[in-house]
Amino acid sequence: MKKCNVIAICNQKGGVAKTTTALNLGVGLAGEGKLPSHLDCHCSHCSRPWRLYYCT
Repeated sequence: MKKCNVIAICNQKGGVAKTTTALNLGVGLAGEGKLPSHLDCHCSHCSRPWRLYYCT
């Protein structure tokens, strides 16, 4: 079984670039050959447009 690392970007305050930080981290890891997975648990799903942009 492969080792899995979990990185959480958390803050109770809105507008502190949590989604931007998480997505940029994922893009950076993908650039190094990793296979990052992104899970946005916020009800507004504000990362959905980014996912569609990077996956097309």
